[in-house]
Amino acid sequence: MAIACTATNGSTGTSSNKSSHSQLGDNNNGGISISNQLEEKKKIKNRLSNVTVSQQFCLDPPPLRLKAWAEPPATSYDVRSRRYMTNRTKQPSDESAFKLIAVDLINAETPIYSGMCANPNERIQKALLRERETGIRELPEFVFAVNLCIPAQTIYHAVFYFGADKDCMDEIKQGVTPFGRLMKQFIYGNSDEYRNKAFKLIPRIVEGTYVVRKAVGSKPAILGKKIKQYYVRDNTTKGGGNNNNPRYLEVIVDIASDPVAKRITKLCLGYIKTIVVDMMFALEGHDESTLPERIFGGARIKNLDFKMMDGKRTVVLPPS
Repeated sequence: MAIACTATNGSTGTSSNKSSHSQLGDNNNGGISISNQLEEKKKIKNRLSNVTVSQQFCLDPPPLRLKAWAEPPATSYDVRSRRYMTNRTKQPSDESAFKLIAVDLINAETPIYSGMCANPNERIQKALLRERETGIRELPEFVFAVNLCIPAQTIYHAVFYFGADKDCMDEIKQGVTPFGRLMKQFIYGNSDEYRNKAFKLIPRIVEGTYVVRKAVGSKPAILGKKIKQYYVRDNTTKGGGNNNNPRYLEVIVDIASDPVAKRITKLCLGYIKTIVVDMMFALEGHDESTLPERIFGGARIKNLDFKMMDGKRTVVLPPS
């Protein structure tokens, strides 16, 4: 995969270490203080080692603080092997196909089922606008966003942005590997029914009480079997892509649509400051043409503090 990380400002596209409060926010609104911006940028540069993306994309608007999330190794998780349908054996996944490039944790008055990627005030559309204005690429070849809509006293959206480089997207478009065939149908196909049956979560409580571990478990789950999912795909030239070359796809998981998922989430929120949880995402294979499986992305969420630091940024629905 390509190795690059650029820092650009929105007006000229030139390298810059300067950022204003208007771009990055401050601690009072869930953003990053001026004193911490340089440290945050250094952490981002180290994190973004496998995909080309601008630092401004990662910081504008303010993301979830970097100490609260990480990217766990996909190789620590077992997935279906090539012979799984006959012998039920699993094997360690290859490295994640996509790279975790940003995480948002925002609040809203009501669930935003239109997602974040198409919102003009969120990071994908802001980056695409700067690309059009400057001619300088800010986004990876493709962004896969997983948006968990979390029911609580306040509605939260946890959004994980995974970036793919050109080599990965060529593998998908050509469909020459099991992973490529699955993801090609997921991204470019027209069937939400297929997407509902394919999208898989592999959870793991890394740190947490027995009660939380027991409730969450570690069994892979096809979320779309019981939980309502929405899909937002870039299919217009305004987004810099088209039906044949979209720039992003967002999966919105409405946790409140399933009573069991809602109850487990409520339990976890009660212990959230002491929990470290991994969420790995894959597409389920069913025969040797789509096996072995491969995790395409994963995120580790660590010791969230909703009271003092996290989830303070508010997002509203854009005008229709």
